[in-house]
Amino acid sequence: MFILTALFADSEGIEIAEHSVTISDMEKVQINLKFEKLVTFDPEKIKDAKDLAQRAGELVENPKMAENLGINLRRFVQTAKRVFKDQENVLAKAEEIEEKIPEIEQTTGRYQTINRHILQILYADTLTIMESVKKSGVIYRSEDQGDTWKRMTEFKLIGGSEVINQIEAGYAGRMEVDPNDDKKLYAVEVVNKISQDGGKTFKNLTWTGQHKCHVDTRGIWIDPLNSDHILNANDGGVSETWDGGKHWSQKETISAQQFYTISVDNQMPYNVMGGTQDNGCWIGPSQNRNSYGVYPADWTYLPSGDGFFVERDWWNPEFIYFESQFGSSRKMNFKTGEMTRLTQRNSAEERAEGKPRQRYQWSSPIVLSPHNPGIVYICSQHVFMSRTRGEEGTWEAISPDLSKNNKERIEQSKLTNLQYATITTFAESPVKPGVYWAGTDDGNLQFSKDGGKTW
Repeated sequence: MFILTALFADSEGIEIAEHSVTISDMEKVQINLKFEKLVTFDPEKIKDAKDLAQRAGELVENPKMAENLGINLRRFVQTAKRVFKDQENVLAKAEEIEEKIPEIEQTTGRYQTINRHILQILYADTLTIMESVKKSGVIYRSEDQGDTWKRMTEFKLIGGSEVINQIEAGYAGRMEVDPNDDKKLYAVEVVNKISQDGGKTFKNLTWTGQHKCHVDTRGIWIDPLNSDHILNANDGGVSETWDGGKHWSQKETISAQQFYTISVDNQMPYNVMGGTQDNGCWIGPSQNRNSYGVYPADWTYLPSGDGFFVERDWWNPEFIYFESQFGSSRKMNFKTGEMTRLTQRNSAEERAEGKPRQRYQWSSPIVLSPHNPGIVYICSQHVFMSRTRGEEGTWEAISPDLSKNNKERIEQSKLTNLQYATITTFAESPVKPGVYWAGTDDGNLQFSKDGGKTW
């Protein structure tokens, strides 16, 4: 909601909460004048401010909302930081987005968060801390070893807590208690939070940014002898502070990275490829002529956000395929640098007909046929196949929706940063072409022995 937060700052007649937009008086709704010149309305896309407000719930899920508004995200964030320099909650969101701009420019995987923030800034100050439970989190405290529990967290319109968990607990959700002060709690997540009153209220910490910590903290350690000495384990490695988070140093000597997948090619010597959490896809040699071994400079970065599957054509090794979150997959020609988008989305006609959108999981399969590497497969809830190395216009669906397609659960999943009812694993038999297996995250295992005609 970042775009919405900014655009409707100070506007009457509209309220923007973490998951909803409520319009009480459309006549009073207007864009924050300080952002007016950064937005371009188009009668064929988003007609005007009222059209934007009315369709906010729908537009938040559109990965091209910022593009359709003609918004340059870097200029937008810089303007937001100037306009809201005294509003910590909005400023923290702007800084969070600024940190992720390089990733955002490569992938639309986190577009829903960005869109919410933009809307909130455009109509801001209406985003006071609203009573919220679904994604806000609640802290309970026990003083008798768990026999009884007391709810601590307070959510109020004024003076209440910041959102504790802005993302689902399966992704983050750890909490650390200062070993020297049981009233001081840290909620570890994308933007870390601190409570100094035993969990009643939480505020954002300014730990991330240039010369600070990498975003997406996974865990922290607090020195029991000195609470200002903290280690921060995050998607960029390990950071250390000796003054309670005012200054940080990155521990570059620790070889720490989170790989989702690893694969190898058939070159001599072979190369190792893989996708990493929040740091893209990479390919590097298994060995070289340097007697001291392989160095970081020997690795090649493949432009991506969170990285997952990486596959290299074993017959024509100039072609490499790689993926970011939610099926944002591409092919790259090593010789020319040319990029080809692989992801299949519904056409305008299919959307107009009401066809369900393509659902790609956080990590979606890319598979090259073991019989012919020119045949490429990618998976949403459907299996798509290209017989010509994924060139545009060559894809065809070779399966129906292979998930259980539970519409109620699919709607629930839209409240999170994850998809549901998607294909998470796919394989073609190495013995016989056209024999396929596909597994889904909702418990289906599908089999086809006739090239996808029947499952």
